[in-house]
Amino acid sequence: MLLGAALWGAAPAAAQSLYSDPKARQPGDVITILLAEQTAAQRESGYSGSSESSLGGSGSVLAPGISSTFSGDAEITSGTDNRNETVQSDLLEGTMTARVAGVDESGNLLIEGERRLNVNGVTHVMQVEGTVRPLDVRYDNTVLSHQIANANIKYDQLGVRHRIFDTSTMLKVGATAALGLGIFLGIQ
Repeated sequence: MLLGAALWGAAPAAAQSLYSDPKARQPGDVITILLAEQTAAQRESGYSGSSESSLGGSGSVLAPGISSTFSGDAEITSGTDNRNETVQSDLLEGTMTARVAGVDESGNLLIEGERRLNVNGVTHVMQVEGTVRPLDVRYDNTVLSHQIANANIKYDQLGVRHRIFDTSTMLKVGATAALGLGIFLGIQ
């Protein structure tokens, strides 16, 4: 009982209150970001042009002792058709925790955070920073990523393993080794 009272007395007053709000509100507090970013873009352009010209003529010369007829014809046709299409779609979902780095003069929270995850030798790095209005912080101390003003959300992979040791590279190396072994055994 005495130990419990000593531990209870060591906690901050806000943590002791049954009525305190667990929302982040000052530098050093932690906030959970619910990442739900989806973008889609599509660009399509086309051009079609056509031009046609025609020129023709005929004539005759009648002179005493000379009779001549001539004619000419020309036709020019031109056509153009251009097409350009771009489609892009991105999706980033997940949860990460950031900390409040500061509070601006309006009371908004300046947040920043980073999360690193290593999977099979490839390090996945997720970073987020931006400004959060205290009103957008939900009851469970979370904020949706699209409610972060001036959001800078980055997702990247570090390391070269995913570029060098992909499936197609391994198949090419294996096929080359098998071919080399077959040639070597065929020579002997």
